[in-house]
Amino acid sequence: MIRWIVENRLGTAAYHEASTSGHDVLDVRHLVDGPGNGAHGTLALIERGAAMMASGKPLIVACDFGVSRSNSIAAGVLVRAQKLGFDEAARIVIAQTGEENIKLSMLDTVRAALNSSKGADHSTGAVLITGGSGFVGRNLVSGLSAKRDEPVLAPSRSKLDLTANSVALASYLRENNVRQIVHLAFPRIYTNVPAMGESLIMLRRLIEACVTQNITLTILSGAVVFSGYKTRNLLADLDTTPRAMHVYGETKLLEETLVRQNMQNSGLLARIVRLAPVYGPTGLRPRFIRQFHDALQAGQGIQVHSYINGPARLELLYIDDAVAALSEIIGRNLPGNFHIGTGVHYSPAEVAEQIAELTGTKLTVDTSALNEHVSNVVLGAQSDRAELSWTPKTPLLVGLKRTIAAF
Repeated sequence: MIRWIVENRLGTAAYHEASTSGHDVLDVRHLVDGPGNGAHGTLALIERGAAMMASGKPLIVACDFGVSRSNSIAAGVLVRAQKLGFDEAARIVIAQTGEENIKLSMLDTVRAALNSSKGADHSTGAVLITGGSGFVGRNLVSGLSAKRDEPVLAPSRSKLDLTANSVALASYLRENNVRQIVHLAFPRIYTNVPAMGESLIMLRRLIEACVTQNITLTILSGAVVFSGYKTRNLLADLDTTPRAMHVYGETKLLEETLVRQNMQNSGLLARIVRLAPVYGPTGLRPRFIRQFHDALQAGQGIQVHSYINGPARLELLYIDDAVAALSEIIGRNLPGNFHIGTGVHYSPAEVAEQIAELTGTKLTVDTSALNEHVSNVVLGAQSDRAELSWTPKTPLLVGLKRTIAAF
């Protein structure tokens, strides 16, 4: 099927379809479908295509499947034939063909051949925060904006959909001179299998854009990558082998693996920051904080669980401390990977005791046994390459008081 970009003048198709169409065909199958194509040879193809189009005959640019190589070269031909900017030409190609899966590496080859890159200043620039409307995201946007002269961007999904068009993402990053990306976006329902697929699609698109534009990527992970350990008390350092359970833990571990593979194979500039569970005013998790508060206010007892290997214990990091750590890492553009936590964990009953103290209510605790093991993991504060001056400053009682005040 021929997909016309300029009606009856410029189109793209798979070669086996283009070769029988009766139109002039620009065969680009010899190009590598990815990085590595030479600028000189690529430009020669573009110029040849522009000359063929100028003759007035319909031109079909063809590769094996009619996806990346043909549409990328067609965008270059459109630049030459209609004197458009490259981003505009690429947008027209995608809009007319409906093909959103053009490889950014192929587009960048054409861009370089045309010498149409903006030449962004790599020393300074904007920080993009994905998932900026979430609890950590909106607090991080506020915290970073107060300390930076450069823009802190947090576009909504309607403005920048990471699951959709890689070309639109790359264009947005280039137009806004984004030099760092902090990836917080995650599906709203994050514990089912479709969430795993969506999260990996988003991350893979970001990685490709970061590699092609030399942008530093920060991804947030957590103690959940150690959730497969059946332990009453594990202090996990940066050398501890991850062992994840359940969809969310496995997804975060796959994200970390994808980042590390691209750092080794593609030259991706990236860091992994594992945060302890974050709480604070307007935060929805850990959900038992609100549940305990409401139960105590209603004069009800607190329900907690015991496991085969003991009670659950959770490290809790107040939102202001989390933002302070992330702001230092991002602001100083520190290399390496990080654990950001308090080094202390609490049982749900101990958290309930502090809430009862703050609210002046009577506490009764009922315990039910679960026939499974718990994974109690503490991250503490660690970095493997850079010196981090951050330490947590908010005691649990203070953090809970501020959190409860917002209920």
